[in-house]
Amino acid sequence: MADGYMLLETINRIRSLAQENKYDEILNLISLLEKSEHLPPSILVWKGVSIQLSSGKTAVNLNDAELAFRMAVDIDSRCVEAILELAWFLYAVRDDAIEAVALFEQALAISRQQAADSVIGVIQCLLEMEGRQHALRYLKESLNPIYSSEDACKLAKLKHEIEMNANGK
Repeated sequence: MADGYMLLETINRIRSLAQENKYDEILNLISLLEKSEHLPPSILVWKGVSIQLSSGKTAVNLNDAELAFRMAVDIDSRCVEAILELAWFLYAVRDDAIEAVALFEQALAISRQQAADSVIGVIQCLLEMEGRQHALRYLKESLNPIYSSEDACKLAKLKHEIEMNANGK
């Protein structure tokens, strides 16, 4: 990408096309970009996702999706989005739970570190702006798991399913 503005425009265009389920168009756009420059991880992730969700009328296949995810991770080994997409691909498409679980754990470790760094930043700002009491209250609230209520419900449902599954390992 020539500059940040062009990258932002491209990502916004891709997101717009994705909302309309136009994955073949996304692949055409990415194909044009690939001819002129190296793609950043965010675009490579979109490429892999679009390959999986495309109509199959393009000249790409699932191997290309995996390659796009792996290239994104190779370029930025801390890109949680790329790591997660590769992990889900390996788990769901390649049936490789062993490699997938290692990648899920890697993404979780990075996410936890980023969440902790974010909380520390907010607390330092609150100390400066609103004082010790606000900062301590925020810290106390932050010690709870950082999940949205929707995600907490998904996790609770999964826990219940695992506990109720008599055939589980």
